[in-house]
Amino acid sequence: MYYIVEKEILETRISRIENIVYGVNNMTSAEDISLDIFSLINFIEVEINKLVKESEILKKMLYLFDTYSFLLDEKFSSFKVYDALQSEKNQMVFSNMSLYNTVASQMLSIKELPIPNSDVYLQVAANIYQLHIMFMSIESVETQLNFLSRRIAKILELWYEIGIDIVNDCFLEWDGRINNLNSKIQKFYTLNI
Repeated sequence: MYYIVEKEILETRISRIENIVYGVNNMTSAEDISLDIFSLINFIEVEINKLVKESEILKKMLYLFDTYSFLLDEKFSSFKVYDALQSEKNQMVFSNMSLYNTVASQMLSIKELPIPNSDVYLQVAANIYQLHIMFMSIESVETQLNFLSRRIAKILELWYEIGIDIVNDCFLEWDGRINNLNSKIQKFYTLNI
């Protein structure tokens, strides 16, 4: 949630800066910006300083560019287009800002992964056949267990039915005896009265 809000704020501010630098008039802010170049530069500087204060990514980027300023030099050989303006390079950096956090975390996670010993791969390759046999035996045991569980369920169901039938027979027999005894007691009681 916080990342989305921060991303929207950064996108809004960067779009304002791009609109000011390139002269496009579709700004989201209702601020009145002077056409004076000096005030435009001051405004851009203020906005960038605000961005830097609120974003750790930008702080790290600016530290990186301060430390390795030759990365943005025109003579640096990794840039294919030598006539690219500084503003275009900055636009490229700012437009891909959302990727820096993702790439940095991925690079850190790759760095933290231990590289296993090469013997581990050889041992795994040597044991693939045994692993395959083990998986097949596990599958066979699972099939047998499924069959046994179905048989046990059927046996328990039969025991339940037999138990119910026996209990019902017992209750019927007891009811019959009690009714017989009640009828004898009533006969005896009617004869004695």
